[in-house]
Amino acid sequence: MLPKTHAVSAIKNWTVMLAATFLSIEAFADFDSSVLAASDSAKIAWHQVAAPSGNVLLMRNDEGTCAIRFTSFQATGGSTPPTTFSSGDKTYTADYEWSFAVKQSSTGVQYGSGRATKGALWGIGRSAFGGGDPYIRCGPMKALWLPRASISFSDKVTCKAAVYQLAPTRWKSLSQVRLDDLEMKWFECDENRKLFYIPERDL
Repeated sequence: MLPKTHAVSAIKNWTVMLAATFLSIEAFADFDSSVLAASDSAKIAWHQVAAPSGNVLLMRNDEGTCAIRFTSFQATGGSTPPTTFSSGDKTYTADYEWSFAVKQSSTGVQYGSGRATKGALWGIGRSAFGGGDPYIRCGPMKALWLPRASISFSDKVTCKAAVYQLAPTRWKSLSQVRLDDLEMKWFECDENRKLFYIPERDL
């Protein structure tokens, strides 16, 4: 059994580690009240892109192109102050529909739907667990979702692990997607890029 002074010191260290973990998560998500509000503009950050609310967001790599449209968003539960063992966050849930087209293939398009969640973390520092399932799955692709409707280039806080390009669109339905549209604006992860917005009319 640890002496009292050692036990107190250990708890303080765990608390600091936990706070650092949550800080990095929230900083990565650009998490504030404006993130949760519906928007009629596309959001472009260095590590994530969001289409205007209800619009299609495209994601591509060497395998093909995925079209994703978020159909609902909810924030549930009470937000409580963080403790040593819990982040105290609300639970955020987004439903989405997707279509996936294989690159240079005539096999057709796959369709599906899914749900992503981000909830409170439980535990201490690196041992924290929970937090829901914050990943978008579209055919063979898997990408990190950030509330309200952003998709990240990578689930790491660095562009070195980025594997996707992202493009917000003006389309309101998956059936409207045209991958040969030359006006689409594709973005890559860029650690030097400052946050900016693109009105829907300019997409």
